[in-house]
Formats: sequence, structure tokens, C-alpha cells
Amino acid sequence: MSSVVHAVAFVVAAAVLCAVALVVWRRRRERTVMASSMGVVLLAAAWWSLVDAVIVVEPARPVAGIAALSTFPAIGAMVAAFVCLGLSMTGSGWRPGRRLLVGLAVEPVLVTLVVATNPWHLAFYRGGGAATLVDPNSWQHGPLFWVHSAYSYLLIVVGIVLVARGWSRSPALFRGQRLSILLGALVPASLCVLNLVGVTGDFGDPTPFGFAFMAVVVAVAIVRQDVLRLAPVARDVLFATISDAVVALSPDGRIIDLNPSAERILRVADPDLPPALVGLPAEVALAGWGAFDVAAGAAGAVAAETLVMRVVDGRRIDLAVRRAALVDKRGRSLGTVLVARDVSAANAQNRELAEQLRTIELLRRDLAEQANRDPLTELHNRRFIMERFGPMLSRSDPVTPVSVLMVDIDRFKRVNDRYGHQVGDDVLVAVAGRLTDAVPPGALVARWGGEEFLVVLPGAGLTDAIAVADRVRERCEVDPFDVGQVAHRCTVSVGVSSFPVDGLTVVDLLEASDRALYLAKRDGRNQVRSAGPELAGAPEVTSWTAPGAG
Repeated sequence: MSSVVHAVAFVVAAAVLCAVALVVWRRRRERTVMASSMGVVLLAAAWWSLVDAVIVVEPARPVAGIAALSTFPAIGAMVAAFVCLGLSMTGSGWRPGRRLLVGLAVEPVLVTLVVATNPWHLAFYRGGGAATLVDPNSWQHGPLFWVHSAYSYLLIVVGIVLVARGWSRSPALFRGQRLSILLGALVPASLCVLNLVGVTGDFGDPTPFGFAFMAVVVAVAIVRQDVLRLAPVARDVLFATISDAVVALSPDGRIIDLNPSAERILRVADPDLPPALVGLPAEVALAGWGAFDVAAGAAGAVAAETLVMRVVDGRRIDLAVRRAALVDKRGRSLGTVLVARDVSAANAQNRELAEQLRTIELLRRDLAEQANRDPLTELHNRRFIMERFGPMLSRSDPVTPVSVLMVDIDRFKRVNDRYGHQVGDDVLVAVAGRLTDAVPPGALVARWGGEEFLVVLPGAGLTDAIAVADRVRERCEVDPFDVGQVAHRCTVSVGVSSFPVDGLTVVDLLEASDRALYLAKRDGRNQVRSAGPELAGAPEVTSWTAPGAG
């Protein structure tokens, strides 16, 4: 191949490399470290290609020697960047540390100093023209060249191993990306080795052509496989950033790994834990929580979610803990993993919500009760009786009677007119108390309206109802009502009706008891009357009027 054609080929290779480097630079935002490493490799390869073009065109002039020596700083930067490229392909979260960057920069700096002073000591290149920087093709390799080559190839092998490991461990979706980078790196590395051992002969250094091939492969990986945008996340990055606490236990119950969230939770429960938790027995590290079944966990058992709680510095901490067995592909036990989620805030909200719901329910019941109560006497009101009375009758049968008492305070208007409404209210409250005390358990007592009261007696026949009514009447007649410092005497009249004798519906029974009350009033008050015919053997009721009532 003529020198002109050879030089043009090198220039074209450099142009291809620079073009792909520009594409990488424009897409660096998604994965800065990978893009930067890839860009340095491509630009260094482009520089190498241009240097070879100069050597081919001007081999007998010092510019060719200067160009040849200037290749080595670029080579040092290239292999360092290739190692970073391999590391960046292990996961999207990798970032080079300061120590790594300084360590990788040492060799390129030393090589630059050596090659810059080579004409003085000839330790890098020797032979004809090495001291005068002419005809680089006739130079012989010095000892420092072989040291540099060994170091560079070592880093290249490390980079290739990292890329290969990333390829082997990647999910199927990402293996094509890594395979492209791996093949793109192997071609120029192989050509460089062939040139180093002298296989290429008079053809010259074919390595830049290998780099051009690598540039095309990289371009395909970027454009077609989206290597700079679509990348797996490193497992260690995921493990460290998971908000749940994750603790891995060995089969014998020792901690083999844990994430920062787990370490924080364990130290909150037990601040006296040693600095290093890995290797610590689980019964020691987890003792602060005191609720883990360590033996079952170490044995690889699977348990349902368990809630554990601890109060630390006055704050309640709730953890929802799950335990699962770790097994390999052959089903052999590798230990146990514990995953704990801090549910303190959610549980606190749930408890607060439950308390609010309980308060709301109590308020609702209180409001419902108030809506069904007479505010003066605190007896049930007419609406409550009507809501309960109907269903009570629907559940009854002719064998199970229900009776109704309609109670009215005699000449109540005179009490209001003579003593005032406050005394009248006190009398209403007192009568309500007498009613409540006189009726049997299970009876419904309500203020029907004004000075009238209604009593429903489930299971009581007419005879029993009349007996209850007469007991109420008698207590009001005999015992005066102490209102303030004055004893007032008021009597009541009672009308009685009974299901099914006097009616089959609520309306029928209410009308019947109201008619019976009218009879009691008509016959002189302080009476008990039933809606039906007088029962045989019923006690004789006499009319009585309270003194001063009228």
C-alpha cells in the first residue's frame, strides 16, 4: 500500500473515530461516566491514527519522531479510560473515585515524561534516528517501552474482563449491548498485538483500522442498541438505595450482608452494637427487637408477615417483617433474608383514623339518641316509639300480647297557670321518673306530647297492663312531687289497650288507648280504663282528685 493511500486511510479512520466521539458527547447526559470513558477511548484512538498518518508521510523528518512519541500519553489515557468503561458497564450507578483516577493517571504522566526526554537517555526507544527523532519505523524498543506495554495490556485485559463479566451477568435485554462493546475492543487489541510481535511487516501499524472498526461497532451500540440510555442498574446500587431494611443471614444464623436501612434500624434499637455488623450472630444483632424467630430464619423457613414494635425515645416504631429462604439454582440453602418495612407512620395514621371513626360513631349515636329523646324528661320521644312499635307488632303473634298505656297528668294546665311553667316542667320530669320506676324492664317509655306519656309493654296482656297502669296511678296519687321546697300532688289518668284484643296495628292500639284515656278523664280522672269490656276480677278503680287541682 502506498504511503499516500495509507495516510488517507489513517485520516479517514481518525475522522470516523471523531464523528462517533461527537455522537457519544451529545448523548452523554444519560450516562456521563460511560460516555466520557468511551469518548476518551475514541479520541485517543483518533489521535493515534493521525500520528500514524504523519509517520507514513514524513518518516525522515523530526516531526514524525515527535508525533510517534506523542502517541504514548494518548495510549495511557486510552487504556485508563477503557478500564473506567468496563467498570461503568457493571451498573448504571458506578462513579470513579478520586483514588482510582489518581492511580490511573500516574502511568500516563510518567510515560509522558519518559518519552519527552527519550533522546537524552534512549530508555524508551533506541537505535538509528531515536536520538534525532527521525525515521520512527527504524527505532528499537527500549526497556521502558516494554514496561509500558505490559502495563497497558494488563489494563486492557482488565477492561475486557470487566466488559465480559458485565455481558455474562446482564439480563438478556442488555447482553447485545455488552457483546458489541466486547467485540469492538477485542479487534484493535488483537491487531495491536500482531503489530507488536512484527506479524504485520511492511504494512505498518494496523491498530487504528481496528479502532475504526470499534468506532462503527460503538456507533451501532449507541444508535441501534441505545447503550447510553438503556442500562441495567447495579444490584449493589439497588440494594443500598432500597428504603426497606434487608438483612441476609447465613445458614448458621450470622449476618452476611445488610443495607444501610437495616443497619440504621438495628442501631436505633440497640445503639451498643459493634461497628461491624457483618459476621455478627443474628441473635445478637436482632436482640434489640426481640421478636424475630432467628432459629427458624437461619433454617431457611418461610414465614408470613410479622409485625414487631418497639418504643425508642418515646417514639413507637412498627416494623412489618417478612422472612424468606435463600436458595441456589440447585435448591441448596444459602441462608435467609429478612425484609422489614417501617410502617410506623401508616399504623399511626390508621390508629388515628380508627379513633376518629370511633369518635364519629359515638357522636352519631349520641346525635341519634338525642334526636330520639325528649330534652326535658330524657324519655324517648314519639318518633322513637313509632320506629320501634311497628316492628314489635310485626314480630308478635296472637299468643304473644303487647299492651299500650296512654298516661295523662290530670289538670296539668292549672299547675302551669298557678305555679308557672318551671314548676310544670318539674312535675313532668317527676312523673317521667315515676313511670320509669314503675314499669317492668323492657318496657318502652316515651313522652307522647305535652303532659301525655306513652308506655309500650311487650309480652304483657291486658290484665298485666292494667296492673302496671294502676301501680303508676297509685304512686302518683300517694307520693307528692317535691318541686323546690313545695310538695305538689298531681294524679294521672291512664288508658289501656292490648294487642290483639283491641287492635292489630299501631294506629288501632293508639286510638284504643286514647279512647280508654278519654273514659278515665270522663269518669272523674285519677282512673285506669281499658278500651275493651271490664275484665272479671279486675280491681275496682275509684276516682280521686288531688287537693287544689281543681
